Amino acid sequence: YFNFIFLLDSNTKDYVNNLYKIENTIFDNISHHKNDDELILNNLKKQINNNAPDLVHIVNGSIRSNLLIREYLVDNNINFITTEQLIDESTSVDNKGLERIRRVNKQTEYVVYVSESNKEIAKNYFQVYPNNFSVIFNSIEPIKYKKNNYRIKPFRFFTTTRCVPQKGIDITIKALSLLKEDFIFDIYGDGEYKDEYKNEARKSTKEGQEIRFLGWCNKIDYKNISNNYDLFISSSRAEGLSFSIIEAASCGIPMICSNTSGSKELIDLCHNGLLYQVGDYEELAKIIKDFIKKPANLNTKAKEGVFKVDNNFGNSKNFIKLSY
Repeated sequence: YFNFIFLLDSNTKDYVNNLYKIENTIFDNISHHKNDDELILNNLKKQINNNAPDLVHIVNGSIRSNLLIREYLVDNNINFITTEQLIDESTSVDNKGLERIRRVNKQTEYVVYVSESNKEIAKNYFQVYPNNFSVIFNSIEPIKYKKNNYRIKPFRFFTTTRCVPQKGIDITIKALSLLKEDFIFDIYGDGEYKDEYKNEARKSTKEGQEIRFLGWCNKIDYKNISNNYDLFISSSRAEGLSFSIIEAASCGIPMICSNTSGSKELIDLCHNGLLYQVGDYEELAKIIKDFIKKPANLNTKAKEGVFKVDNNFGNSKNFIKLSY
C-alpha cells in the first residue's frame, strides 16, 4: 500500500478528475485549496504528521505556485513530485523568486510537464533544470460522440472556459463585433469577470447576433451539446494544454485557437484547426469570416484529426505513465 497526498491549485480540477480514474488505488488524501499558501502548509503539516506519506504530488497552476509548500517539503526531506500545468513567459518573477523556484525544482523528485512547450519555456526562459522530468500530456477519456456533418443557420460557435482575463473572452467578443453575419456564440463557464463580459457582449452585437453565458456544463452534457455547434473558439492569452480544447478536438469540432504554447502544440500535432496571433482580434475575425464562407475545409481537418487527438491525448496512453 502506497500512502499518497495530493495538492492542487483550484483551477486544475480537470487534471485531477482524469488522473484520479487511473490512480485511485494509491490515493489516500486529496487536498483542494484556494491559493492560500500559509493555510495549505498548515493543513499539509497535519496530514504529514497523521499519515507519514511516501510521496506528495503537487499540481501547479503556474511556475511560482505553491512555492512556500515546496520549500517546506525540500527542507524536511519529504519526497514530492510536481505537475506543471502552465509555464508562461508573461509570468512575473523577481530574481529572488527565481532563485527559490530553481532550488525547489532541482530538489523535486520528479517534474511532469503537460506539454513540450512548457518544458522548453521552463528551461530556456526561466533556466529551470530539474534532475528528473518528463512530458506527459493532459489527457481525457476520448469522447465517443462525434460531430455530425450538418449545419443549421445561424452559425453557432462556442467555448468552455473561465471568465477571467487569461482566457481572452473579451478578445473573441471584439472579433465577433466585426462580423456582419448572424451567429450565436455560447460561453460555457463562469468567473468574476462574467458581468463585465456580458456588458461588452450587449454593446457589440447587432440584430441577428447573440452571445450567451450559459454557466458550466458537466461532461455528460458536453457530449450532447457539442453536436450543436459549427466551431470552437479559444482566445486564451496563456495556456498550458487546455482540457477544453482537447475535448472539443476529440469530438471532431472545427476549432480556431490563439497560438499560445499548449494550443499550438495540439493543433500542430493533430492538424485539426487554425491558429491566430494571441490578442489579434482582427485576425481572428478574418479567420471566422473565411470559415463561414467555406466551412468544408476546416470541417474535414477536424474530422481527420480525431484519431490523432485520441491517440495522443487519451488517458490510457498518458496518465498511466504517472504510475511508473
